[in-house]
Amino acid sequence: MKDDHFRIHFKILFAFLVPFITLLFIESIYREHVLLVFEWIKEYPLLFTFEYLILIVSMNCFYFLKQRYYLIVQMLLFLVLCLFALASLVKTQKRGEPIVPSDFLLRNEALDISQYISVDGLFFTIGILAFVMIIGIVISFLLKSRKENTKMNLFTSILSLLMACWLIGGVPYNLYSYFKIESIGWSQKVNSMTNGSVLGFVLNNINSSIKKPANYSQVKIQSILESNETAAKSESTQTKPNILFIQSEAFFDPTVFGPNSFKKDPLAFYHSLQKESTTGHLISPVYGGGTINTELEIQTGLSTDFIPSVSLGFQNYIDKPVNSGARMVRDQGYTATSIHTYHSWFYHRDELYKKLGFNSFQTMNTFTKAKLSDTTKFISDVEISNRIVQTLKETPTPDYIYSVTMENHGPYDKPKKQFNDYGTTLDLNESNKKILNTYAHNLVNVDHALKMLIESLKQLDEPTILVFYGDHLPMLGDEMSVYLDANYIKNPETKKDYIKMHNVPLLVWSNYLPKQPDITLSSNFLTPYVFQLANVKMNTNFSYLANSLSKGESIMLPSKFQDQTKESKKFSKDYELLQYDVLKGNQYSYKNDHIVKNSSYFLGNPNYTISNISPEILQKGDDKQLITIQGKGFSYLTQVKVNNEVVALSKRSPTKLQFFLPKDLIDQSTELTVNVFMKDSLKNIENDQKLKVTIK
Repeated sequence: MKDDHFRIHFKILFAFLVPFITLLFIESIYREHVLLVFEWIKEYPLLFTFEYLILIVSMNCFYFLKQRYYLIVQMLLFLVLCLFALASLVKTQKRGEPIVPSDFLLRNEALDISQYISVDGLFFTIGILAFVMIIGIVISFLLKSRKENTKMNLFTSILSLLMACWLIGGVPYNLYSYFKIESIGWSQKVNSMTNGSVLGFVLNNINSSIKKPANYSQVKIQSILESNETAAKSESTQTKPNILFIQSEAFFDPTVFGPNSFKKDPLAFYHSLQKESTTGHLISPVYGGGTINTELEIQTGLSTDFIPSVSLGFQNYIDKPVNSGARMVRDQGYTATSIHTYHSWFYHRDELYKKLGFNSFQTMNTFTKAKLSDTTKFISDVEISNRIVQTLKETPTPDYIYSVTMENHGPYDKPKKQFNDYGTTLDLNESNKKILNTYAHNLVNVDHALKMLIESLKQLDEPTILVFYGDHLPMLGDEMSVYLDANYIKNPETKKDYIKMHNVPLLVWSNYLPKQPDITLSSNFLTPYVFQLANVKMNTNFSYLANSLSKGESIMLPSKFQDQTKESKKFSKDYELLQYDVLKGNQYSYKNDHIVKNSSYFLGNPNYTISNISPEILQKGDDKQLITIQGKGFSYLTQVKVNNEVVALSKRSPTKLQFFLPKDLIDQSTELTVNVFMKDSLKNIENDQKLKVTIK
């Protein structure tokens, strides 16, 4: 009897001890030192208590199991949670932020990025975790089975589950609001270090929804828009200029590290172009990654400052068609094209560009025998330059092209080949020098591609505005090692260094406009600024931003760093209302003349064409008839289906596809449907076009 009583207490001991040990391991892994965990507990006892409670209720949802199996499940949860902390540590080192809820919505993107993350130095930690887990499982098998209080165990599990809904899901009441515990949105690393890696993740998840502003109404939205009517322009009767955006992957000017930072200038052409072009700085919402957030701020004019956290992924909040730069110019006679030298599915771009109103989205699959970067496996920026020029030549209308490059993508610490031709002269440690030398070599390639494009645009003799900028600073070394070593950034938690971490070069070139004064803009202001130069008619939130620009508003920062003048407060509150209306409200701003309509959309290269299929008429009884499809833009990924069955191609070239039709297929049909298409790495269909063959 005493033994049974002891065993029941022993299970209770597991219920509190294993979650505590798990917490120590999780925080020790993420903070990289166990002593830092105790410092955190001492400084933030309330936050520690909540994180501990979260682990207790999570791990005791399985209390209904027999003691042996209960302990095994606890050890499995211990391993999963510690691996979560390890993944957060690696992501923080590489990207400057831990795992966030949206990472689980971007599973394919995470798997794609994981190949660039080195596991060197992590095996020891993984070995320790495995050892602890094995010890726990061995203990579970050494314990003898005894009769337990089934009702009490089940009650404990149900209570733990209900508590988990309360602490993890914020249902039915957000307890953290009462204690004024909040997610720190301006820095996810600070959020995890302050609130704890588990509690920080939970707070992100609970606060991931966009809350309805108290004064949101149709009347309020209309009054905000009416106050900005003066910013809207009549559609110009003049020749419309081509408007080209080039979002250059991780583009940054490292010569700001100091004079004569490199043996040779890696951005010689770019620097010469600055003398004749409008230049300035773009304040990006992200650092080291999260390209899509900069991209969508520019295309929609919306701001990540009004979603729960930049790191949660802006694309997760666009679940219906919204107004965009592409949609506005398309309504005014432009052809809106997006070009990206990577997978169509990455960051859900294939779906997002349709919601933004683009005519077409050209992906990496539409490039035939593309030139690759000499340091990475990504497609060279030269290919983007050539495709832009090709699109301009083949489109009869003025063009709006939004292109996103890839050549300059990291990692920079393990290139295919180490280049030192533009080596840095800075006094850095050897590993940081190699990273910066690789990055400088990449910039030379980017600079060359930009030069090719500008020279081609000058020969086209069409009025054109080219906007060239970086999406975010490059991740130069783990934990910003290059920036710190170069003494460029000292304390990311100060306003000065926060701005440096989010400050990328911006250049606006035009072959018909004079040079404008230097500019500094947050990325959501960029499209209104450019459209004002191009005399493009704007509406809804874009006209509001254009009017705000004329009043001096141009930079949006997290509230911690934002100057809170009376004017900026009014701008911020009004714009937050407009953004809620667009993303989660009733879209009152789209009523009347601003209705967002569904438009045709083509995933693939619209310049890809099919000229003809021959023969178009077949006779029953023909044996193994050779079918020829002629056109242009075919690639090694192009496939053919006949009546929904993929057929083997006997010949494939950029202009011709050939295959044999079997006799039984001809005899059984009166008409054949032939699909010519491509599939990306996730088997999404692109360039899908249908043809008909008649059988008599």
